[in-house]
Amino acid sequence: MSRRSKALFLILFLYTAQLIFVFGEVVTLAVGAGAVSALGMFIGDFAGIYSFAKCKFFECCNSPWINKDVARRLQEEVEERLYGQHIAQKIVINAVRAHISKQNPNKALVLSFHGWTGSGKNYLTQMIAKAVYKKGFKSQFVHFSVATLHFPYPEEINNYKRQLRSWISGNLTQCERSLFIFDEADKLPLQLLDAIVPFVDFYDNVNGIDARKSIFIFLSNGGSNLIAQHALEYYKRGLPREQMTFKELEELMQLSAYNEGEGGLKMSRIISKHLIDYFVPFLPLERRHIIMCFRDYLHSKNIVYTQEQLENLADQLSYFPKDTPIFSTSGCKQIERRADFMYAEVIREQHFLASQYNDEI
Repeated sequence: MSRRSKALFLILFLYTAQLIFVFGEVVTLAVGAGAVSALGMFIGDFAGIYSFAKCKFFECCNSPWINKDVARRLQEEVEERLYGQHIAQKIVINAVRAHISKQNPNKALVLSFHGWTGSGKNYLTQMIAKAVYKKGFKSQFVHFSVATLHFPYPEEINNYKRQLRSWISGNLTQCERSLFIFDEADKLPLQLLDAIVPFVDFYDNVNGIDARKSIFIFLSNGGSNLIAQHALEYYKRGLPREQMTFKELEELMQLSAYNEGEGGLKMSRIISKHLIDYFVPFLPLERRHIIMCFRDYLHSKNIVYTQEQLENLADQLSYFPKDTPIFSTSGCKQIERRADFMYAEVIREQHFLASQYNDEI
């Protein structure tokens, strides 16, 4: 125990002893008040020291566990590793930068990611977590739910709403900079998300909880066909996809989310009250983007490869539409599995050739 800690415990003992004497004997009110005041000062000092020591070793809702240079970290990560998503790149970087930079934002940041499977929705969400928290996606302040796992039964909607409100309230009590992620949002029971409206509305207090510094992200395949069709039209007209704008797709996403499907955001108050800040479209990935994903993964594993091997890996995936197969049906989702299989096959062939050579010798 350090000298300061010993001294503090000694002071606590003396103050406690003084209080016992004060309440055990007839003394003046001034003495009693002084003892109480001294104890209060000590408790405040001790609590501060305890908090400092705890946060030195365990994750807390402040620096250094919450990064200060969030915008820079996110921009560097996104620009280097997110392929084929120029719209999502720009919108998300600017939205997160604006939200984080405000000392007191007027509401929680709410993002709704829409697009084809494997297009980067989860990947970008992980990048946001990595930029905000020192522990990234493993932070205790990142809260992840999957519709089909956590909310599988539509008939339990009322119980789910109570659980959801309690879950959000409890986590915000622990950290006002919490990140809430709802995967498969299009599969959530109808109007379940109405339960979170108070937390994402323009309130500075919800039952004693301030949710304005938090971030909510919905991940959905809803609207993916509309996005793909729009991208295909650009392709057929000979226009680069990079010319597509957020404005072209935003209203399509909003209308699709509100009207399509059987659940999720359909007919939800969170849309009708305009509480979703950005409907972010994720474009289907082309073959060139798939090759970039393979290259990144192989680099991360320090695997030596040839351009021919990259091309062969990209050829193994399926593409749509049938008459013009330019978009990957699975995006970059199968990259790791396919690359690992190729590497295992290369190693097997090398061992076989080495074995043959040794036999000949």
